[in-house]
Amino acid sequence: MQTEKAVQFALDKLKSELSASLVYHDTNHTLEVMEQSNAIAEVCGISKKEIELLKTAAAFHDIGYIYVYDGHEAKSCEMARIILPEFSFDEQEIERVCKLIMTTKMPQSPFDLESGILCDADLDYLGRNDYDEKADALRVELESIGLVYDEKEWLSIQFNFVKNHKYHSPEEQQRRNQGKKQNLDIIESRLRNA
Repeated sequence: MQTEKAVQFALDKLKSELSASLVYHDTNHTLEVMEQSNAIAEVCGISKKEIELLKTAAAFHDIGYIYVYDGHEAKSCEMARIILPEFSFDEQEIERVCKLIMTTKMPQSPFDLESGILCDADLDYLGRNDYDEKADALRVELESIGLVYDEKEWLSIQFNFVKNHKYHSPEEQQRRNQGKKQNLDIIESRLRNA
């Protein structure tokens, strides 16, 4: 399993082939998911091999956006199944990567600690100080595919999403729940004034 080479291949492909209209699901998002999943996994005591599979899943989780918007997770798995054998991943490792990727599909469906970590890393920004910047980028991206919301609609969608979201790993709950609550209070205040 040549994790670093596979990850670099995915990042290079994302950089060269992702549409410029994807201002939220861009290469930086993938890098953030990789960084956050690694940080959470290390604190949670995940094995070295599982960390490598998690890193690979993070690198490939949005590669499907190169080809489709809706259903990109399944396309990401399809691409992983084609690409990863070239980097000495066996069938069992590839299936593990694909199962991890598929848990990021909304609504998220983690089934173990590692899949919960990937889901948490994918939505880490909900509890961070740069929430507004990330949410604005997502809104711009959705507008580029024809989903346009007025301010009140957008705030309502964001409020319900953040309110109903749950971090899965104890580490992420500890790191981000307070920030998420603060962001939710800000969204609620803006919604009342919209």
